[in-house]
Amino acid sequence: MGTDAKQILAALKSGAISIEDAASGILKGRRQGTAPPKAPVDVPQAGRIPLERIAGGYHKVIIARPGSIDDLKIVATRPQALGTHEVRIAVKAFSLNFADLLCTRGLYPNMPPYPFTPGLEVAGIVAGVGDAVQSFKPGDPVVAMPGSGMGGHATLVTCPAEQVFHKPDALSFEEACSLPVVAITMMVAFDKARVQWGERILIQTATGGTGLMAVQLAKYYGAVIFATAGSDQKLEYLENLDVPHRINYLKTDFEAEIQRLTSGQGVDVVINTLPGDAIQKGLNCLSPEGRYIELAMTGIKSAKTIDLSKLTNNQTFYSIDPGRLKRKDVIRDHFNEVIRLANHGILRATICKTFSLEYIKDAYRYLENRKNIGKIVVTVPDTLMYKEPAAPSGKAAQASLILPDVAEAKGDRDARSVAIIGMSGKFAGAEDVNRFWDNLAAGKNSIRDVPEWRWDTDTPVDLGTGEGDEGQIYWKRGGFLEDIDKFDPLFFNISPAEAEYMDPQQRLFLEESWKTLEDAGIAPEMLSGRKCGVFVGVGKGDYLGGRAASFDRVNANRLMGTAPAILAARISYLLNLTGPSIAIDTACSSSLVAIHQACQSIVNGECDMALAGGVCLLTTKELLVMAGKAGMLSPTGQCHTFDNDADGFVPGEGVGVLLLKSLPEAVRDGDVIHAVIRGGGFNQDGRTNGITAPSAKSQMALEKEVYDRYGIDPGAISYVEAHGTGTKLGDPIEVSALSQVYRGYTDKRQYCAIGSVKTNIGHAMAASGVASVIKVALALTRKQLPPSINFQRENEHIKFKDSPFFVNTELRDWQVEKGSSRRAAVSSFGFSGTNVHMVLDEYKEEYKEEATASGAEHGPAIFVLSAKSRERLKAYAGNMAAFLGQRADGKRPSLRLADIAYTSQVGREAMAERLAVVATSLDDLQDKLERFAAGETDIHGMSCGRAERGADSLSENTLKAAVRDWADQGNGSELIRLWTGGTSVDWQVLYPHRTPRRVSLPTYP
Repeated sequence: MGTDAKQILAALKSGAISIEDAASGILKGRRQGTAPPKAPVDVPQAGRIPLERIAGGYHKVIIARPGSIDDLKIVATRPQALGTHEVRIAVKAFSLNFADLLCTRGLYPNMPPYPFTPGLEVAGIVAGVGDAVQSFKPGDPVVAMPGSGMGGHATLVTCPAEQVFHKPDALSFEEACSLPVVAITMMVAFDKARVQWGERILIQTATGGTGLMAVQLAKYYGAVIFATAGSDQKLEYLENLDVPHRINYLKTDFEAEIQRLTSGQGVDVVINTLPGDAIQKGLNCLSPEGRYIELAMTGIKSAKTIDLSKLTNNQTFYSIDPGRLKRKDVIRDHFNEVIRLANHGILRATICKTFSLEYIKDAYRYLENRKNIGKIVVTVPDTLMYKEPAAPSGKAAQASLILPDVAEAKGDRDARSVAIIGMSGKFAGAEDVNRFWDNLAAGKNSIRDVPEWRWDTDTPVDLGTGEGDEGQIYWKRGGFLEDIDKFDPLFFNISPAEAEYMDPQQRLFLEESWKTLEDAGIAPEMLSGRKCGVFVGVGKGDYLGGRAASFDRVNANRLMGTAPAILAARISYLLNLTGPSIAIDTACSSSLVAIHQACQSIVNGECDMALAGGVCLLTTKELLVMAGKAGMLSPTGQCHTFDNDADGFVPGEGVGVLLLKSLPEAVRDGDVIHAVIRGGGFNQDGRTNGITAPSAKSQMALEKEVYDRYGIDPGAISYVEAHGTGTKLGDPIEVSALSQVYRGYTDKRQYCAIGSVKTNIGHAMAASGVASVIKVALALTRKQLPPSINFQRENEHIKFKDSPFFVNTELRDWQVEKGSSRRAAVSSFGFSGTNVHMVLDEYKEEYKEEATASGAEHGPAIFVLSAKSRERLKAYAGNMAAFLGQRADGKRPSLRLADIAYTSQVGREAMAERLAVVATSLDDLQDKLERFAAGETDIHGMSCGRAERGADSLSENTLKAAVRDWADQGNGSELIRLWTGGTSVDWQVLYPHRTPRRVSLPTYP
């Protein structure tokens, strides 16, 4: 914090300035890099933002992340479907409050989640009403308060009817939109103060919005007004309002002045908005039976001490925050009184200056510069007023409201989009994501009997189902992982003693996080000290639950080994990551919640990148037995999503991790981009028929919110990866909710494929969401839709032919209309009631193949590989050779030798056992790797060895000579010999003209 900011805060603490003045000064200091000016300055002109009316659409201001006024955007979007109790308002004017200004910096404590539209009060014309609304009709002039979700800075506002009021006839739209916040605040304050005729009232900062409203009410009640302000100009304004007693609180001790003016009697009421010492001084001004009304809530929170010893003569202290009033009827009653007083000319809004919507940034700057006495108002020109489209009723009318995604500027969308730049995972029947895709594409069912070594499967368990021996299948069948007992603790610098107590969920997530970074082509050591977050969905493990006899010692290793919080922290600790590290448990939706929270953290600037995903393992039969007793599991041991044989879910295991990064930054840095997360959201069911019962209403509300918030047209979504657990009633609820939402946007039928990965691998619970996302990302990159299996006859409660959806039962090319992108939605619903919905897009490659003067297109190139042991190094080389061999069957996209070599050089941590190859082509590289994996070591153009301590002590000239030989003659023999011996090489110096891109390669075996 700079000296100027400290001085401002010191003045705030002493009560010399108001909190608004203090925050405004700090904001300007941050923006300009200097202290706020001592005298008013001209408002900078941001220039006009050109806008045009869009048929059926409207414009809104967007704050995408903490920033400055310069970051404000105006985007075009379309209205959401009206709720039965909602009113749609074509806005003619809206006001700016200080809360809006704080939102631009991310400083307002009650902000909605990003991205959002600011604005607390509007005035306009009713454009439409819900079926249950009777108090308003289209064409009515109204005033509205959007509420805690804000949203008023737009040309169209939709809000509950209870937050809408008929506009006072005596007020213009500009005046009317300036009233609600300040008027209701003061109505509540005066209701508490019980001001009587002839009483003395002290109004602090009386030229502010609330202060001017207090002055008018005090006159109405016949009170004697004592007013403070911070400048002579403002005192002169108060004099013109016939305020008898005026005090400059910056030049005069207002407590002493009040005592002088009242001959020591004090005042009956204090309305305070000043922080710091002003609170105590105001209390000292109270007469017997006086009432003190505190509006500076931040001031109260920051006040160290308040001496109440003076309040010994029946005085009263109130704190007012209308935004936290629980009884909405109280607010409505107060505003109805405001309307009555306004219609009688008793209350008027004080407007300082109006701006047209195109000059929204100028309006914000004017408020920031604190030149205003009264409200700043923004008007909507007639040419931009929202017009309800003249269309037929029903679906056709809704269809006419669809706007293409291009209505929102591409840069604005990208700024809040998140790229998946790395991913790794293990699921039933698949040791990595490539095998996972192969299984999905083949329609493989990976559900099987539990491995015998896990638990006893022969002893019957009484499930209380009355099904006899058939009930045993509940705890025998599932999508189980292999080798969950295999772990190399020394690789992660963990002692074997500590590893013994580690829940295998911790081990697996640690391994897959490492592989995810390698898949992204990022050496883990390069993230040390970076703001990289870790967000993991994980439930309570059962690892040591049934093994007390084997682990009878109580120690710290056991404590940490079974703590979900430590699961997330291990990767942060290992790699020295400084971003948020959070374990999340919302049951089945845990990992998709984790991914959504990671995206929000990136968009909000809390971290630069994030590892996000989930893990679920079953080391005992305990959960299966409990779920079986609850009647949740399939008696047949198969997942029949959307099928009439659906009879419950089948448990599964899995672990999946994504590396996420802001899309613009990923494109800038040349990262691998598997897919793009366009937006998502989550909510809660609240009270339903039972705590685990799904809610179609909540699912619909969430899906609509995601599409509307991110300007997504469901008509352009061509695949939905459903939660789809395979229950007879849960599946129809999910399809019905989706269908109702989609019908609000499009009339198309059976245009969108739908499926569920749970038919292949079972319900991986805390890891199910990330399994769905990885499936969709793989489908997007391969431009194919895999089949959803176990579907023969559709569920009798689902009518797909009348819906936008069809169950995809075969591998097919994912075709879209020319010029369109592949887009998919993913849902995950926790039995805890937490729902998540997310939309993913394919990433259209913007990289252009370019030949380089160095011949990097066709070689030669230096490929490097390393491992902890020679055995792992040979396995690694074999995997890499097999990867290169898949080019022939079309399973791999086009690969460039330069990209593969570069990724191997900068995208992996250099370990002790090393291999380096000079290759002239991909075939040459594949051949040499295959021969090394088979045991050969004497291969031309290859060097292998173990890094020796002190190798970096070689003279710099020796290394430079080796680099020069490579650059001038393509002779890399000395360079690869030095590297495999342990010498550190700055590989970037090999690419003076153009740096190759990172690509996805096999990870550490």
